[in-house]
Amino acid sequence: MKKLMALLLTVVLALSLVACGSGISPLGNNKKTTSRTEDISDGIKNQGDYYFYSYDLDFDGEKEEIEIEVDELDDWEYELNVRIGNYEKTVELYFGSIEAVYACDIDTNDNAMDIAIFTCEESGDPRVRIFKYDENLTLYEFYKETYDGDREIYDCCWTGYAINYYLNVNDDDTITIEEQTSSAGMWSVHKTYKRGAKGRFEEIKPEKYEILPDFMNEGCYTDEINGKEKSMWNKGFIKAYVDYEFINEGEYFKVLYDDGKDNIYIETQKGKSGWIYIGYEAEGRYDLNPYYFYLAG
Repeated sequence: MKKLMALLLTVVLALSLVACGSGISPLGNNKKTTSRTEDISDGIKNQGDYYFYSYDLDFDGEKEEIEIEVDELDDWEYELNVRIGNYEKTVELYFGSIEAVYACDIDTNDNAMDIAIFTCEESGDPRVRIFKYDENLTLYEFYKETYDGDREIYDCCWTGYAINYYLNVNDDDTITIEEQTSSAGMWSVHKTYKRGAKGRFEEIKPEKYEILPDFMNEGCYTDEINGKEKSMWNKGFIKAYVDYEFINEGEYFKVLYDDGKDNIYIETQKGKSGWIYIGYEAEGRYDLNPYYFYLAG
């Protein structure tokens, strides 16, 4: 029991570092962006309380000042004050720090770049808001599905416990954001959104998501792993601690895809491959590998 409690404490501390103020590069893992996106996170100061940068947002040859500040009003009540050029806007936060900032050209017809701000808020839960460079600093809206399957409109995109902060405006006018999986797991996937007729972003859902290597590459929890297991972890392989579906105890396997519905596609070192279920009812997934499936649900 003591060993389990120590593991859980390690996990919670590591998760807090990953989710908020970890110092992890927003781009992480050499992710690339198009010419319509630029990571300008260098302006973050004071551990995410303040941001200052100059950038030519309207392509007129003169840089506009971008100033972002987190102000504490009361316990867990904060404001995000945003000033871009001559325009200002205040957004309510519940706790918060500035984690990453991107200049992004969402609409090529308006001759201006927009500003995407990643914040880490209540319970270490990051989200991104995209401010249009206009006199109202209008926030782009997102359609998101609730746990009940309903669609609701939000002025931000909740990214969950994604390992890295990443946003890219693609050449086909879609945007890609790194987010926590929709399945019962903590690994990251890329979700791509397209603007609809009302200008709101809605996810283009694929049949399966490629699981990003961030979780393995960032070395999460490998301090608890030694010898061959750590060496294999660094190569992207997970050790099975118990038999689970077609995986044998002691076997190493890779996690490749996620269908967003609590199933992941794995490939064992011996060449077996297929989908396994890791949903809330599958309690045995914790035993399969507690360092990878530690909060899978």
